[in-house]
Amino acid sequence: MIKIVTDSSMDFPEHIKAKFDNLYTVPMIIYFGEEEFFDGETLTTDEFYRRFKAGPVLPKTATPMMSRVENTLRNCAADGSTVIALTLSSGLSGTYDLFRNVGERLRQDEGLDITAIDSLSASLGGGLIAIRAAEMAAANQPAPAIIAEIEKMRSRMNHVFTVDTLEYLWRGGRVTRAEAFVGNVLDIKPILHMLDNGHITAFHKVRGRKKALQFMADWVIETSGGLAGQDIGVIHWDCENDALEMAARLRETGSPRNIEISKMSATVGVHTGPGLLGIVFQNEAGRR
Repeated sequence: MIKIVTDSSMDFPEHIKAKFDNLYTVPMIIYFGEEEFFDGETLTTDEFYRRFKAGPVLPKTATPMMSRVENTLRNCAADGSTVIALTLSSGLSGTYDLFRNVGERLRQDEGLDITAIDSLSASLGGGLIAIRAAEMAAANQPAPAIIAEIEKMRSRMNHVFTVDTLEYLWRGGRVTRAEAFVGNVLDIKPILHMLDNGHITAFHKVRGRKKALQFMADWVIETSGGLAGQDIGVIHWDCENDALEMAARLRETGSPRNIEISKMSATVGVHTGPGLLGIVFQNEAGRR
C-alpha cells in the first residue's frame, strides 16, 4: 500500500478528498491572539473567514506540531505501507524541512518507508498534485511512478491570482508599505504567480478588480494553449460568485476537461486576506 500525507495548506474540495482513504492531512496551527487552532480540525474554513473579518486581531500561522507530524507518518507507515508526504512550498514555509527531517529520522531509526517531497506549490495547486498521487496509489501504481508524476506536475503547475487589497501582502512582506498604500488608494490589483523555486512574486498590475479578473482569464488561456483537456482549479477566499464566473469564462473561451472550485483554507488565506481569486493549471513548458 501507498499512502499520501499532506499538510493543511493543500486545498481540495471535500467531495474529492472523501473519495480516498489513502490521503491524510496534518494540520497547520492558526493563532488568533492567544487562541490556538488546528486548521481544518478545530477551525473550519468558514469559521476562519468569520473570525478574520470580525477582527480586530489578525491571525498568524505556524508549522504543524512535530509530534503530529511524527505520529501521522509513523501510524501511516506502521503496517508496512510506503508513505509519500507532500508539503507546502519551501519558498513559503519551513514545513517541508520539518516533514523531511522527521521522515528521515523514522526511516533511519525505525526502518519506515517515508519520502517527503516539496510541492513547490500551495493551496489548490498542491491539492491537485496530491489528488493525482492518491489516484495513482489507489490504482496500485508503484511509488517511483507516483514520485515521478508528482515531480512532473509540480514543474508544470502554474498559480496565478489576484487579491482585493495589498494590506495583507504588505504585512507578510510581499510588498512594501508604500506600494500597499498607493495601490489601495489607486485601486491597483496585482497579478501574482509562483516561481520555479516556490516563491511568490507580482508580474503585472491592473487598475480595478474587473480588469484584473479579465486579465487573468486571458493570460491563462493564452499561456496554457487553451487548457485543452486539462483538470484545472479555481480557488477563492470567500468570493464564490467571482469563482463561478471565472470558471464559466474559462469553459467558454478554453477547453478544459474539468474545473474544480475550492475555498482557500486558513493556512494560506491568512497571508492574502479576503477576496483572493486564483487559477491553477499545468503547462508543458513549465511555469510562466
